[in-house]
Amino acid sequence: MNQSYIEQINGGYYIKGTRVSLDSVVYRWLEGLSPDTIADCFPALTLEQTYGAIAYYLGHRAEIDAYLKAANEEYETFRQRIRASYARLSSRLDDLLDAENLLEIKRGEWSIERVKAEAERLFKLAEEAYVRSSLPAKPDTQKAENLCMEIISHYHELKL
Repeated sequence: MNQSYIEQINGGYYIKGTRVSLDSVVYRWLEGLSPDTIADCFPALTLEQTYGAIAYYLGHRAEIDAYLKAANEEYETFRQRIRASYARLSSRLDDLLDAENLLEIKRGEWSIERVKAEAERLFKLAEEAYVRSSLPAKPDTQKAENLCMEIISHYHELKL
């Protein structure tokens, strides 16, 4: 029986009938996880679907590798744009997440006051970024619901 386990939606690859991306399965498989473990990571997937996704990847490796590479490049461009827009916050987060700082904290070389002060400073930077953000204070739930209905309608039209 020849069954397709993968479908393309809006330029992305997904396990058919789920919202699990092929990327998610492939990256875990490339990291060395077994199909059983991958299936455990995604309750929406059966073991058969997981094997089907891996088989699809192996059968279309060049195409999927190119897709993954393009997605990574797109993400990197997005990440750089965000870092440029919020340079001060990014710099402080880099400092805080610096491996040496984390080791110093783990070894107890930072006082609780220093950790609290650093957290407070980061919260202030986040608040400043929030104030400068063009995002609305609350999501427009009616707009989101209308968009979801439009997507569902469009999806059903495509299936016909």
